[in-house]
Amino acid sequence: MIKEEQIDAQVLAMQEPDFEDGFVEAAEEYWHYLNSESFQGLSDKEHELLFFLNSVVYNVVEAAEGCSIDFAMALFQDREEDNWAVREEHKNWESAADAFFEGHGEEDLLAFVEDMLNSEESEDLTEIGKEVLFITTKSYIDLIIR
Repeated sequence: MIKEEQIDAQVLAMQEPDFEDGFVEAAEEYWHYLNSESFQGLSDKEHELLFFLNSVVYNVVEAAEGCSIDFAMALFQDREEDNWAVREEHKNWESAADAFFEGHGEEDLLAFVEDMLNSEESEDLTEIGKEVLFITTKSYIDLIIR
């Protein structure tokens, strides 16, 4: 289980000038998906945050696991579809978010994503954009956590 301290340390490390982010190369297929037409409705700020969230997740999991991360687009899409189905079962985002957290083994990672989406810097994000970013990133977490 990834802890808040690990996430905070990773975010700080990513701010260092000599930090080399391996996310784009190591997760190339996923990175291309994040750049696909599926996300064309997101604003530039939402797109930037989507990449940041997923890069943090990739880097903190890789550091914690000590090995490269396996990624399979078909499995990711299954996780994403399952998460959207959960969202559709709930009348509002708050109850859906509660369902996403319930029993999830990576609460700190999910809380990091949720906190980033609800921070003062994210006040320009649309409600649907927040949902898309959360569900996409959660789906990635669900796939890469061993």
